Amino acid sequence: ELKNIRPFWLILAVMGNLLIMVFGTSQWINFLPRGYHIRFKNMLEINALMAMTSNTVPFLAGQALAVVLLAKREKVGHAVALSVMALDQFAEGFAKMSLFLLVVLLTPIPDWMKQGILLAFVGIFILFTVLFFFAHRHQQFKAFMDKQSHPRLEKVWNFISRWAHHME
Repeated sequence: ELKNIRPFWLILAVMGNLLIMVFGTSQWINFLPRGYHIRFKNMLEINALMAMTSNTVPFLAGQALAVVLLAKREKVGHAVALSVMALDQFAEGFAKMSLFLLVVLLTPIPDWMKQGILLAFVGIFILFTVLFFFAHRHQQFKAFMDKQSHPRLEKVWNFISRWAHHME
């Protein structure tokens, strides 16, 4: 099989995979709230470590590592780091919704698969709605929760409010 490898396609595949990291890093830099700046090299390292961890350790370990590295090493704080991750997941969900829609419209697939795609579509739409609500109504949410006067949950409400505020 090694004799049949065409160098052009191999190089193109490697370059495509490298570009994923470059575009992902640029996207994360763009997702930072105003006033926060991280060097491309530092953000690329965080994204590379996240990708490596996501592909070797199960269930969201890569994303958790990226949030911690962004929050602690780059000193942006957990609320900002989580807002970047939320926006990343928002963008990824939008891409998946678009792909699912194309699959349903353009390919003959079984009904059970269409139902699964519809369920994923609904789940992603719910996530969009929640993120949109918090991003645009975080002040009203905080004011409402402050009136509830739950002293044990005050830190949680403040954190959610700061997180949502950074999803500009």
